[in-house]
Amino acid sequence: MKISNSEEIKNIAKSGKIPRISGNEIKISYANDIWDGPLEGICLWKGKKYYFYCVEDDPKDYETYKPGFPRRFVLIDLTSEQIKEEEYWKDLFDRGIENFYELSKSEKEFPINLNRLVGWFTLK
Repeated sequence: MKISNSEEIKNIAKSGKIPRISGNEIKISYANDIWDGPLEGICLWKGKKYYFYCVEDDPKDYETYKPGFPRRFVLIDLTSEQIKEEEYWKDLFDRGIENFYELSKSEKEFPINLNRLVGWFTLK
């Protein structure tokens, strides 16, 4: 999912304005983006689908990054339109559409309503 206000989300997630959620309660359904682990995608929490989005990787620098650093993710309560859009792109990818990456350049960009930020978590 293309998120148009990602910097604003990162700032709120790091500010302490949203609660911490136990990462043990999160089940990753699939990741849309990975780099030494998941960065964003769909997860389940308390039986409901949410979007997870990495807001903090190694806070120091990438020269000294070591895999396994606990990334901070924000949990986003998606609208029905956003879930539909997300599932559309996941279905295209799963079906192995030949020009998926070219098509994905036309993916809608969504601003996330900051009231839909549920909390933040880390995974081990």
